[in-house]
Amino acid sequence: MRKLVLTAFMSLDGVIDEPGDWQGSMFDDDSTRLVRERILRTDVVLLGRGTYDVFAGAWPSAPSDPFVDRINALPKYVASTTLEKAEWNNSTIIAEDVERRVAELKEEDGGDILVYGVGSLAHSLLRANLVDELEIWVHPVLLGKPEPAGLLVREGSRSALKLTSTEITASGIIVSCYAVEKDSNLE
Repeated sequence: MRKLVLTAFMSLDGVIDEPGDWQGSMFDDDSTRLVRERILRTDVVLLGRGTYDVFAGAWPSAPSDPFVDRINALPKYVASTTLEKAEWNNSTIIAEDVERRVAELKEEDGGDILVYGVGSLAHSLLRANLVDELEIWVHPVLLGKPEPAGLLVREGSRSALKLTSTEITASGIIVSCYAVEKDSNLE
């Protein structure tokens, strides 16, 4: 059975929106190592439409390295009711019954299913109790952008979490992994 992992880059004040605009200068050798280790444990990438559009516009033409080669080769699933054709190598569109299809993918043997970002897809997976692990990269920056759609936590995103590991990169990024406690009652 596969594990479903949500991974997100976040500012210290909880903003996850547009990380490409603010987190790049903080990436260091530690960050690169951690990103590569994560993608090597991954057998399937699951993306929402917005993240797919960004990734499909960047990774296929990126210079070859272990991360780029791996993400381009992996099977990718895109949850979208509006995308008509997925051009990125090994991409499949899931247009309906996303939660059921993700549950089926989890039942298969293999490595992790990785969801980048914590947008509407990720929140629906959290509400459906399909997420096994949450990996948050807290960057040492305050962005002051409190729009709800760009924040990590949204209405209905109630989960009890258990810290399983933490690592701090040389540039001060705190990478924390949390197991989602399936049997917890937050009522």
